[in-house]
Amino acid sequence: MSATIPTLSNKDSLEAKATALQQEGCMVIQDVADTTQRNNLVAELQTHMDNAKVRVDDDPDEFYPGLTQRVSGLVTRSEMALPPISFGSMRPWDIAFTS
Repeated sequence: MSATIPTLSNKDSLEAKATALQQEGCMVIQDVADTTQRNNLVAELQTHMDNAKVRVDDDPDEFYPGLTQRVSGLVTRSEMALPPISFGSMRPWDIAFTS
């Protein structure tokens, strides 16, 4: 049995997003930013990513296997990442963004 992660559009209602989070604990939201906005966000946060250590040893039994780069609270370091999405009372650090 495999888990299914709900995929929603940024145009979906707050209620739909809240339901997805309540039922599944996570979701993917598409159409949050266009290519230019994504490129600007990557440029804005690149210094933080460059300073993050990358584990090169791989132990698949560990929670964070090797070759993974993690930066806690990365979204909260950005002025650009938060405005496009409305999550009501959710805090920005409750949200993870991927590309």
